[in-house]
Amino acid sequence: MGAEARANIAVTIGDVNLGPGATAILGMNKVGSDFETQEKTIQRCKNELFVSEPRSVRAELINTKGSLTEGTCRWIRHNEIYRSWLDAQESGLLWISGRPGRGKTMLSIFLTREWESLPDHVLYVFCGDKSTSDEVTIMRSLLYQVLDQAPSMVNHVEDCLGTEERTKRTLSSRGDLWAMFTSMLKDPKLGPVLGLIDGLDECQRDSTRWLLNNLRQVFDKGSRSTLSPRNPFKLAIVSRDMAGLRSFPQLNLETKTDAIARDVYRVIDAKMKEHDLFSELDDGFIKEVKTALWDHSDGTFLWVGFAIQELLSVETKTEMRIALDAIPQDLGALYSKILLRIKRPHERENCSAPALGDSGVSLSDRGSACGGFGCGRSNYR
Repeated sequence: MGAEARANIAVTIGDVNLGPGATAILGMNKVGSDFETQEKTIQRCKNELFVSEPRSVRAELINTKGSLTEGTCRWIRHNEIYRSWLDAQESGLLWISGRPGRGKTMLSIFLTREWESLPDHVLYVFCGDKSTSDEVTIMRSLLYQVLDQAPSMVNHVEDCLGTEERTKRTLSSRGDLWAMFTSMLKDPKLGPVLGLIDGLDECQRDSTRWLLNNLRQVFDKGSRSTLSPRNPFKLAIVSRDMAGLRSFPQLNLETKTDAIARDVYRVIDAKMKEHDLFSELDDGFIKEVKTALWDHSDGTFLWVGFAIQELLSVETKTEMRIALDAIPQDLGALYSKILLRIKRPHERENCSAPALGDSGVSLSDRGSACGGFGCGRSNYR
């Protein structure tokens, strides 16, 4: 057949019709193969970075402390400081502070749940969990969560996790982990990020100092070394007083006395409804007990949890009134009183060291250790 004749023949390849004179280039599509390789790379990097599953940690906290009481924490939705930070179009750090027992961890649980309805990537770390207790494990958790939600960010970590030796070094190097994280933040494909670190004050001082020094590079507009995320990165740190955070916008729970007081009353009401002992008492006496607990709580959720456990150890109205009068208003003194009731030495040791106050061990951890006395379900760190 001559060239001229062949030029006038129409050809069909699959579902595509090529007219006379058309040219077809045949080849292999490697997209499928490459995608499978990329999937394996992403999973391998996630496995290397893994320290804990954030949702599981949060679920365990709820299981230990008890569920959020209906109606509590909602006040923050309308707080001007919080709304200004959340609605801003630029990156920013918000410090939510409060003394022990103010309900900081339960507020953190509320916020992380609330944010999950937003389009932003949501990252969170609860430092009271043993798996994220220093700067290295915090950074690994954040990186893991970014990869989990934005797999395309794997190109920022795969080289550092390429070989066994390189991976081992990277996973123990806070500098390498930080470099990978900031590289992701500067990637325009990442999108907006909302982050929360709860209980940073519970980490060792060296860890918190290093982390806060690095965060200033992102959020301190007056710093020469300020990094500029290509998309808004908003981070809330929830903790007790920390000198390294005083230069950032602060939502101080100590100033939210009315909102906290209303939440404390909701918790008292809900907790008393949980126990059969209180259901057997008349309404007038129940109101008397609720008022006494509320008046003496000083806006401290943890005190309420401990105090109700004290009341559950008696049976009559007279005994309950005596118990109410005998409950120390100071949280530390009340905690010490509960320790004295523990008969088994190893349980007392778990609950008592170190002392309440400015220790690195959270009150929620001590509550968990004393679960037999209900402290573990006292709600609200």
